[in-house]
Amino acid sequence: DWDAIDKTVTKVGDNVFEVEHDGVIAELVVQGYYYDELKATYNGSAIRIHDSFTKDDISVSVTYTENNVNKTEDVLTVDEWTIDSLDVFFVGNNDYVVTFVEDPTLKDEVTVIGLDYIYKIEAVYEGNDILVKEHYNKADVAVYGVYRSDDRKERLATEDWHANSLMVAE
Repeated sequence: DWDAIDKTVTKVGDNVFEVEHDGVIAELVVQGYYYDELKATYNGSAIRIHDSFTKDDISVSVTYTENNVNKTEDVLTVDEWTIDSLDVFFVGNNDYVVTFVEDPTLKDEVTVIGLDYIYKIEAVYEGNDILVKEHYNKADVAVYGVYRSDDRKERLATEDWHANSLMVAE
């Protein structure tokens, strides 16, 4: 059975420890390093508000220094970092904090663009009454798109919608 006298790496570069077994001591050198920076980048497309994106849409890397000189960048797996949310709430910029699991003091931000969209339509006939089995004029119909973000209504151009029939049924 052996034991190291002190097991704490305290500096970048060579950390020298003594290892002891039955009174015999050997020197052990362990390289210390420190993390410099976490870099996170969102690579996905814009997301409709009230939808979610996945961690697979984000690439995260950490840079660390060894021997006070060599900077190395490692790409992290999705299990090595966390993000404060995957849900898109706002139209425009949605900012999220990415945190390195091994060193929670290292953080970066990613921005995901939230898109508004029409989630329902409303149609209103604005013309005169029409005899059953006669056709109405499409120009007499106002179709409004209702946006998810704030339920505001916007009139759609006549060429942007279609009706399954222009005939007034019984």
